[in-house]
Amino acid sequence: MKRQITKLNYTKKIIDTLELLKLQLNKKQESFIAICIQTIAETFQVKIPTDIGIHMYIECLNKYPNFIMQDVTKSIAKEYKYPRLPIPSEFINRCEPLYREHYRWYMKKLNTLIQWEHHYVNGFKQNKYLEEK
Repeated sequence: MKRQITKLNYTKKIIDTLELLKLQLNKKQESFIAICIQTIAETFQVKIPTDIGIHMYIECLNKYPNFIMQDVTKSIAKEYKYPRLPIPSEFINRCEPLYREHYRWYMKKLNTLIQWEHHYVNGFKQNKYLEEK
């Protein structure tokens, strides 16, 4: 008797969870970036950049989702040594590793689900190390 694969009840929940993670990774708002910059400026009691300056920050940081910007804002408020607004590259140096880590994790989980679906539909390859009964 060949191995049987039973459809798992939580497959829908896995797909919903991955969809939610995708939404979180893509949830970006220019207003949220402005709030993060304003939070840091008020924390260190420094001046907020003018219209052109704030647009440069937004343009540079628009790649990163809100939850990463929030984490980076907290870490800058806790750990930053200078009473000035960090330049965009300092934000990017903190945001990019977090973004890559979350993105890689999401893609790894998505690929695992795709492989499982592929094997579920097409059948699993016979494993020479497993005995069939």
